[in-house]
This record gives sequence, structure tokens and C-alpha cells, in this order.
Amino acid sequence: LFANLWATMVICVCQTEYELLVKFGMNPAKLQMIYNGVPTPTLDRSKIDSLAQQFNLDPTTQTIIGTAARLSEAKGLTYLLQAFARVAKDQPNLRLVIAGVGELEHQLKQQAQDLGIATRTIFAGYVNDLPELMSLFNFFVLPSLQEACSLACAEAMAQQKAVIGTTIGGIVEQIADEKTGFLIPPQDVDTLAEKMQYLLDRPDLVNEFARNGRQRYEEYFALDRMLIQTENLYSQFLI
Repeated sequence: LFANLWATMVICVCQTEYELLVKFGMNPAKLQMIYNGVPTPTLDRSKIDSLAQQFNLDPTTQTIIGTAARLSEAKGLTYLLQAFARVAKDQPNLRLVIAGVGELEHQLKQQAQDLGIATRTIFAGYVNDLPELMSLFNFFVLPSLQEACSLACAEAMAQQKAVIGTTIGGIVEQIADEKTGFLIPPQDVDTLAEKMQYLLDRPDLVNEFARNGRQRYEEYFALDRMLIQTENLYSQFLI
């Protein structure tokens, strides 16, 4: 109501958000869709090595699945832990890294214990140098139950990572299914485990998805692109 009455323009960060606002009564003439953009990371090798040592990670001998998310119900991390437990059974060199903090930290750590994967699941907490940590991942998983245009997904694609994500919100616009990764139903542990195992068995496909994901990032989710589009929109009303 406030935006309809007083806003000149409202920026939506994905088409799904645009459609949701229209559904709830927002004037579409006042809406402009501009995808979230993230900067291309410049990595510090010393920080990468320090994080690898801190969390006992070795990309030369381990396969590392990673995510970055608030430890909350909306991020669906309980389903990621269940799926990881299935694929990790016969793969001792498999690791899961979860970067983030939140109210479910104790509950998720207890779940990892109960599933028998605590020694192979790293709860990294809040990480200042997230791009450096993410560079250690073989691929990225985003099991969200609620999301708009995910910054973490864009950051993973900027780092040339294949991504498995749920068919929620703007994630369906970020991941090109079977081209940059896989889209799966939310809360679907069976399919998540299946797609994780599929990528684990096909490193060449992971690399192909990673290259395609980087290209898609540059086309839609680069910071410069977002800034130019936003500047152009502002300019229309400042003249």
C-alpha cells in the first residue's frame, strides 16, 4: 500500500518476486526487475591455505560439498544433512562444509551426530573470507525452502561452481537446470542425494556445469550489470 501510494519505482530482484508483488496488489507500472549482482572475487591464496588448514580440508584428497546460509528453518539444511549422510556412507574422503550462523546451530550439529557424519561435516560458522572458503568446494548446494535471488548462489556461480538448488523463488531463474547444475523439489532428500551422487560420479560434468554457471553469472548476476541497470533506472527520474 505504501509503495503504491508513495514510491516512484520499486526494484524487484527476480521475476518471481515481481510476480508475487503483482499478485498481492502492487502496481506493475511501478515495478522494475533487476537481478541481484555480486562482485567477481579476487582470491587470496594465503587465506585459502589458512582456511583449508583451519577446517582440515584438502581438495587434493577430499571431495568437498559446500553451502553458505543462515542456520535457520528456511534454508533447508536438515535435508542437506540427510542427503549427505546417504552419499557419504561409502566415501570416507567426502566432506560437507556449512558456512553460516543461526538459531539452529545446536540442532543441526546434533543431527549430524545422530546421522553419523559429524566427523565429516564442518560447521564453519561466520567466515569473513567466504570466497576463499568457497573456492575449496567441488560443488555448491542450496537446499532452501524460501529464497528470492540468492546471493550465495550468484557467488558460487561467480566462482565457477556447479550448483544444486531447489525450485524455490528466484533460484529457478539463477540455475539453468542440467546446464549449470540441477533444480530439485524442496524437502526432497531422495532427489537431492541422487543428484549429489550423480555429480560425484561425473567430475567432467561438474566442470562443464561450472563453466556454464560462470558464463550465466557474467550474463545476469555480475555486480557491474546490476549497478548499470540501477543507475539507468535512477537516471530516468533525476533528469
